[in-house]
Amino acid sequence: MKTLDIRKALSLTLCAAMVLPGPLWAAAASVEDTFRFFEQEAIVVTASRIPSKMSRVPATVHVVTSEDIKASGALNVWDALRVVPGLDIMSTKTSYADMNARGLNRVINNRIMVLLDGKSATNPFYDITNWASIPVTLEEIDRIEVVEGPASALYGANAMSGVVNIITKRPEQLKGGMLAYTFGERNVHQGTLLYGNRKGPWAYKAGVGMENANRFENADLRASEIQKFHSLVRYSPSDELELSLSGGHAQIKTQTDLGQDVPEEGPSGFIRADARYAGTRLRTFWNSGKTIYRDYASVPDRSNYFDTYDASLEHTLSLPFGNELIAGTSYRRNLIRSTLFDSTPHVQDLWAFYFEDQWKGGESWTLVAGGRLDSHPYTKLVFSPRGSVLYHPVKQHTLRLSAGTSFRNPTPVENAIHLDIPAPNAPGSAIPNPPYLFTQNAVLGNKDLSPEKIITYELEHNGDFGRVRTTATGFYYEIRNVIDLGAARVTSVVPPTFQTASSYINKDGVIAAIGGEFGSEVAIREWLSGFANYSYQSIRSVQVISAEAVSPRHKVNGGLRAKSRGLTANLWVHWVDQTVWGSVRLSDYHMINAALGYRFPGRLNGLEIGVSVFNLTDYEHYEIPPGTAFGLGGEIIKSRVTGTVRYSF
Repeated sequence: MKTLDIRKALSLTLCAAMVLPGPLWAAAASVEDTFRFFEQEAIVVTASRIPSKMSRVPATVHVVTSEDIKASGALNVWDALRVVPGLDIMSTKTSYADMNARGLNRVINNRIMVLLDGKSATNPFYDITNWASIPVTLEEIDRIEVVEGPASALYGANAMSGVVNIITKRPEQLKGGMLAYTFGERNVHQGTLLYGNRKGPWAYKAGVGMENANRFENADLRASEIQKFHSLVRYSPSDELELSLSGGHAQIKTQTDLGQDVPEEGPSGFIRADARYAGTRLRTFWNSGKTIYRDYASVPDRSNYFDTYDASLEHTLSLPFGNELIAGTSYRRNLIRSTLFDSTPHVQDLWAFYFEDQWKGGESWTLVAGGRLDSHPYTKLVFSPRGSVLYHPVKQHTLRLSAGTSFRNPTPVENAIHLDIPAPNAPGSAIPNPPYLFTQNAVLGNKDLSPEKIITYELEHNGDFGRVRTTATGFYYEIRNVIDLGAARVTSVVPPTFQTASSYINKDGVIAAIGGEFGSEVAIREWLSGFANYSYQSIRSVQVISAEAVSPRHKVNGGLRAKSRGLTANLWVHWVDQTVWGSVRLSDYHMINAALGYRFPGRLNGLEIGVSVFNLTDYEHYEIPPGTAFGLGGEIIKSRVTGTVRYSF
């Protein structure tokens, strides 16, 4: 049978499973097989330094659970996050994507902070995250918390438009081992082995994984080869004292997009130590990595090495009149060596002081105020305040008004790059040959750059109507001091080489945006749930930013999930309006994902099987311009069918 016929058969099966008569799904459904996610509201740890219920956090936050990840049919983090309203996802390559919240996504986007269990997962060279280098598999993820809006008051630079915190399963959740294997079209192979448990005061876990896949545009070409390891040991002799040591390692060989199709490979990893005693917490970590870009910018190999050393100390105080105050300090050193710089290592010493105070005025009012003071070796001190007022007219409803500022520091590349890009001149080109046989463009850093800054205002309502939960958010923001590559200037006209140079600059003007998100979750039956959300954003810019998208105005997500007698069926739809890149318009696109799974009972208890279809209708589309437009090289997105076998022991 041809692949297309197989996909059609799977599509009909998955769709039929979603519309089976209700009594068939509901019959003999056990309590643990039905949906109970409305019975207890999730506790969120990323939106505030004080863990709070979803409806009581001082920011816009969305949670994607491990069950949501399974239901999405995704093989990576960014595809699992497409359902989050207000989050812009661009798959630039089969194995690489850029992400931002509420517009202004771009290649090499560094305006959103990515964390792993609250620790930075950022490569300080570009201040971006290569998702492949995060040393955990999807199977180890418990949930992903997405905070939209300014978060520099909590996390400092680069938490400009939001935070994505990948939270892994605790040893107590694993309670043993789990083995999973996913295989499918385009030579997809993903394997995971996890084991974790707790015995007395000791808790431990370890996981290894591998991920291989071929490209969408050519199923015979490799897109990624990844190996991962992650482990943790925790000692908790009492409720007040807790010590932990964790670490991870990833070896990647994948694609990225640095203005052209660039193979990227190298190791990365971290070691982390945490200590908590009563209200005092100490955290230290060391991130390290090496990246080699093959054939980048007409040069055979470019290599980057980085080491990040970080330590933070904070304390919680219970103050009179219902106040709870958290204050702390942090220090970070980034040490970077690169062939894109001169021979001198680039060093960043960054320190910060921060605080957050929460006051509860009975059951009706909550006030949250915080701020952070950050340093940078080449910029002035930056203070990032954030404040929220939460009003609870009744227990089931919350109104929130927030305002805050965030910033993005210049990256080491923008401060210190010195890259010469030679190119031969063809006869008859704009630069005459003869006498000019070559053109050499120099890209230069600038240590006098100011940080990008954003100020944001938000108004949100959360409602609980029994079987229906809703959230509605409106926002307005302004961005200033946008960092971009300036216009090229001629530096030499001595034949045979025509030489130009470009430096990074802060652009004049303001980027302003207005928009909102609306979402709902519905418990239709005990065995059937659904969700829908809609995002709108309108961006006005008085300047043109190179290689940056004017984000789609409209995005819609919706889905259904059925669960009964060990059988699960999931179907969700994702639609994105057209995206504008200068004079290039990418048409709107839709994506339908579906998944069907079964958990065996009795003697085979612990065994699960499933099949997933990504982009079920095989709607081929680009999410950034293909070819060489704007120096980009987007890859076409196609469909993919995979199967999974999972065994817990």
